[in-house]
Amino acid sequence: MKKLLSIIFVMVFAFSTNMNAQWIKSSNGLEGAFLFTIAANGANVFAGSWGGGIWRSTNNGTSWTEVNTSTEDTYWVGALAANGSTIYAGLSLCIVKSIDNGSTWTKITTGSDITYVKALLISGSNLVAGTQGGKIFLSTNDGANWTNTASPNSSVYAFALNGSNIFAGCTGAGVFLSTNSGNTWAQVNTGLTNLNVWSLAVNGSTIFCGTAGGNVFRSTDNGTSWTGINVCSNTYTIRSLAVNGSTIFAGTDGDGMYSSIDNGITWNRVVSTSLHKLVYSYAISGSNFYAGTGNGVFKSTNNGADWSVMNAGLLAVPVNMIYPNGTNLYACAYNGIFISTNNGTNWTTSSDVINQNVRAVAVNGSNIFAGTSKNGIYLSTNNGINWTQINSGLTNLYVFSFGIIGTNIFAGTYGGGVFLSTNNGTNWTAVNSGLTNLNVCSLLISGSKIFITTYGGGVFLSTDNGTSWNAINNGINTGHLYSYCLFKDNQNLYVGTVGGGIYTSTNDGTSWIQITQPSQSQTSPVYSITKSGSNIFAGTAYGVYLSTNNGINWNAVNTGLPLTNQIYVYSLSIVGNYIYMGSNALGIWKRPLSEMITGVEQKNNIPTQFSLEQNYPNPFNPNTTITYSLPKSSFVTLKIFDELGREIKTLVCENKLPGKYEVKFDGRNLSSGVYFYKITAGDFVETKKLILMK
Repeated sequence: MKKLLSIIFVMVFAFSTNMNAQWIKSSNGLEGAFLFTIAANGANVFAGSWGGGIWRSTNNGTSWTEVNTSTEDTYWVGALAANGSTIYAGLSLCIVKSIDNGSTWTKITTGSDITYVKALLISGSNLVAGTQGGKIFLSTNDGANWTNTASPNSSVYAFALNGSNIFAGCTGAGVFLSTNSGNTWAQVNTGLTNLNVWSLAVNGSTIFCGTAGGNVFRSTDNGTSWTGINVCSNTYTIRSLAVNGSTIFAGTDGDGMYSSIDNGITWNRVVSTSLHKLVYSYAISGSNFYAGTGNGVFKSTNNGADWSVMNAGLLAVPVNMIYPNGTNLYACAYNGIFISTNNGTNWTTSSDVINQNVRAVAVNGSNIFAGTSKNGIYLSTNNGINWTQINSGLTNLYVFSFGIIGTNIFAGTYGGGVFLSTNNGTNWTAVNSGLTNLNVCSLLISGSKIFITTYGGGVFLSTDNGTSWNAINNGINTGHLYSYCLFKDNQNLYVGTVGGGIYTSTNDGTSWIQITQPSQSQTSPVYSITKSGSNIFAGTAYGVYLSTNNGINWNAVNTGLPLTNQIYVYSLSIVGNYIYMGSNALGIWKRPLSEMITGVEQKNNIPTQFSLEQNYPNPFNPNTTITYSLPKSSFVTLKIFDELGREIKTLVCENKLPGKYEVKFDGRNLSSGVYFYKITAGDFVETKKLILMK
């Protein structure tokens, strides 16, 4: 082999023994959270997210700090209740209590019954808890002991107090009433035509309950009878209710907020360009009115007429995808698209796509495409500063993935299959011939081949620009056709499944072999896959796992993350010397690769510019060497083409560190003739000719 004069790499892969090695949060500016619950007491406001933990503001929501305990339980918050400086939090595995405004927490429940707590109510000296498992519990001694006083057998998501009467809202069993402080309960559903009750509120002698189907029901006789009115489209649910002065507010799970000034007889949509469309909870403290939403906390000081986002320091955004492009990193988040120009140290967002659940992004020259849930595709031509919706012909607006071949842009949608645009997104056309499952989760381009994964139909391949599709599931268990992600390197194609771990193919999907399940749970989905050299990283519902022997064995590499289970790693991306992780509610974290795979690197004279050298020897038979140089970390593709422009082989398709590289090409299976090799590394593109002479 030709010696490398400018750089020598000696890579030895092994698990690092550095005890300080860990993930570091890299979310500065990536503000927001998916909030299920919010509570206020004076200037102190508490926000709870499902997976992002408990956050506290001591200045009326102006800024936030994390106040979680050292246990993972605190991160899954279903309910909050405040009484003076005492705060109660209903979690996935227990209930915890703080008597110092959230600085420290104490567990006040034991056993397996009081789990997945979705509702809490303080009534005098009593504490009432409702669970997702369909039970109501009562404590009369501040949580020291608990009694199961009702079992509606459907999830209990809401409580409301009216004098000595307590109402409980259940998703499937309607409304229950206790007239003795929660000791006994009875159903009160006369006139309640929808029993999926998600929210409750009281205004004087009137009780309100919000249900699925966009309905609010009223009772003026303490729940003896109910009358309903449709507030919004029946595709939405009334997830929250609140009374502020004489106004009733209803929050929905996708249609924003509605208000009534005549005690719930008529309703009008609250018009606000800033307010998120998912409004899951309310809290009131004096003149401050708070809404817990899919994009964190919003506050109104004029009874809901105007709303301001209050997320400074609230770093618990669900991140769907991390996409590197040149010197930029793009984060597709539940509340918009964020951009970092300094490797994730700081992030900024665009107001044009704020409050959008962005699932995917792709860059083609100066054009950036963003795919969202429910709102289709947006295009930016100025590096994400401004965005324009481009949905002409796009009949399904749940866009989960993109792929680009030249001027052809492919969009994978959940429920509508694949769409193609040949004019930069101006128009879209469905290209689903042969595609028997339209729930597209991911899309990958390799030369002229287009691979997609579907939820329920496995993997499909198109070799004719999407004109036709064929299922390529030979070797994949029929129970494992629910797949989230794809990854391809020089030799192998990988697919991550639900319950089946990872499958790999060495022949572009003609056949598949199952490798070991990465995580501790045999049913855990694999949401994301990436590689560094021969090392495979898998993002699961139990964090990040690493295999150094092609998937035979796996080890968790979660040190530094606040959770060790139920952390859904939706995205993994290797950029330079770091691996980045995006998760369901923890924002973005990064970790040096050297902490997990030891790399001893001796460097001398890093290249100062990109270059592609002439292969040697040339002409050749049958082997030749191609050398290229990178002055900075880049995603590199190196491909061989014939004289007609058809792709023959992909030699490189992965992130590379700065340096000089040699790649062997074996042409023994090719005919004599002229071929071309083309490198793409960031913005650098170059093509050279090679001659095979047998």
